[in-house]
Amino acid sequence: MLHSCYNLLGQYFTAGLRRRVPMFDFLNQLLPGAGDELHVLFAAMLPVMEVKGAIPVGIYLGMNPWHAALVSYIGSLLPAPLIVLGARRILVHLGRTVLLKNAAERILKRSTERYDAKYQRYGAWALLAFVAIPVPGTGVWSGSLIASVMNLRLKYGLGAIIAGNLVATVLILLLSYGVSALFNF
Repeated sequence: MLHSCYNLLGQYFTAGLRRRVPMFDFLNQLLPGAGDELHVLFAAMLPVMEVKGAIPVGIYLGMNPWHAALVSYIGSLLPAPLIVLGARRILVHLGRTVLLKNAAERILKRSTERYDAKYQRYGAWALLAFVAIPVPGTGVWSGSLIASVMNLRLKYGLGAIIAGNLVATVLILLLSYGVSALFNF
């Protein structure tokens, strides 16, 4: 049942990737023979999908599950350093504008209040667990935003994000392909 749900998810997303996005046609022409990998890589870079949607898409496209997981893992991590390094700067800059000052200050204040106590108590483990849980609203993008807004040191924030994403990748791989079928490909 779960495998068929992921097949339907894969059919939905790959139909959109192959038919409706001309950028993928351009990338396929630019790098011939890397079509499925590019689809999975770019799907993993999307904030909503990340590895949660990219691994089932890769498996549906006929990729080896381990290969789909590796490409998804790398793709979901690509935006993380940019988000960690840039999100707080953008919010601070927006806080200087008259139009968005209140919104930017509210985001910084609320996120600091919400996550500061948890991070002070549990450290990088809290961020790792947040990124590792494969449910909507968690993941690399959200974890990177939290690390940025909390002004965490880059090596601790990115380390927790990388480790949490690895745990999420393994969990999604096991859920989408099944534990027994995973070793019989």
